[in-house]
Amino acid sequence: MGSDNNTALTSSQVVNIEDLRRMAHRRLPRVIFDYLDTQSGSRPRSGGTDSRTGPQSRNCSANILRRRERTFYGMINEGARALEEGMALRSADIDVVYQNAYGFPASRGGPMFYADTVGLPKIYERVCQFYGEHGERWRPSELLRNLAQAGRTFREFDAGRVG
Repeated sequence: MGSDNNTALTSSQVVNIEDLRRMAHRRLPRVIFDYLDTQSGSRPRSGGTDSRTGPQSRNCSANILRRRERTFYGMINEGARALEEGMALRSADIDVVYQNAYGFPASRGGPMFYADTVGLPKIYERVCQFYGEHGERWRPSELLRNLAQAGRTFREFDAGRVG
């Protein structure tokens, strides 16, 4: 097989991975601080810190948690939908694909394993809330609903499947 001149990289097009990391680091959003007076909830006019309260972050941990839930719980809901439609035999198969093909963090074990550690009732409840807020794309899967209401896990669901 010969190389195609249209797809070959020249030395000026090759990017050092460290350059990419530095570029990504510069573009990451910075934490924005609000300086709130805990008594009145108002911002100081000077823009300085209130000596009694100091900088108060804008609910950063709650925002991070919500983003994590929207990302992971969406994958979990879609994984459950793939199981109920027969596109995957077991939830463990979905975990393997997410880890090896999409780089899902191995420390979390895959989205379906992660769901079992969080608890399907909690995930189902949040997916229902997102469905109410964002509409049809968040419609909870029937399998997720059934497992959550029965207090079962994806691992227990897998045990009943023949592989």
